[in-house]
Amino acid sequence: MSIRDEMAAQGLTPIEIDERPDDASGFRKLAAGRIDAVYSNRDRGRQILEAEGLTAGVRYAGGHQGIFYYAGFARSFPDQGMIDRFNAAWRELFRRGEAQEIIKSYGLEPAEVE
Repeated sequence: MSIRDEMAAQGLTPIEIDERPDDASGFRKLAAGRIDAVYSNRDRGRQILEAEGLTAGVRYAGGHQGIFYYAGFARSFPDQGMIDRFNAAWRELFRRGEAQEIIKSYGLEPAEVE
C-alpha cells in the first residue's frame, strides 16, 4: 500500500509526492519554499544541504526508521581467513572508538555500541 493510499484509508487528504531523479533537486525546492518537506536519509540530506549552501531555514523534522549500513563479501570470495581478519579488525576499531571517529569524519552518525 502506498503512502497516499494509507492516508486516504485513514481519512486524511493524501499528500502530493514529487519524485526526483536526484536527491539535491528536492532540497533545492525545499529551500526555495516550493515544497514543504523532503523524505531523505538524515545524514545524506545534511551533506546535500551543506554542499548546496541550503542550510538556512531548513531543519530536520524527525526520523521514520533506522538505517543500517553493512560491509559484505560475495559468497564466492575465496579467502575466509581474510574475511575473519577483516571482521576482527573492524570489531577492534569499534571497541577502541576509532571506527566511530572514522564514521563521524564523513558526516555520519555511528550506531551505539552494545
